[in-house]
Amino acid sequence: KIINTAEEHGNHAVASRDIRAGERIMHTNPDIMGPRLYEPQPCCLGCHASNKRLLCCQKCDLPVCSAKCTASTFHQMECSLLSKYKSNLPEDKSLPLSC
Repeated sequence: KIINTAEEHGNHAVASRDIRAGERIMHTNPDIMGPRLYEPQPCCLGCHASNKRLLCCQKCDLPVCSAKCTASTFHQMECSLLSKYKSNLPEDKSLPLSC
């Protein structure tokens, strides 16, 4: 059950039955995903792995680790926007996502 009051914990969910250890009780997709802002590490913007050799996407110049990740849904959403406006973006390579 969902509690919509601003008590001690704010909005939260409360179990209506006992839950077994390891039981999945909820699955949601994130609204947004990307590298962390605090002490960011270079990572693939297709699979989000940070321990792989990264290449620059030929369309948007963002880091990816493979052709599969270049074509991934996660990367294609930002790639299509950035490649469209690539000529208007600053040349500053200190941006955390640039190659």
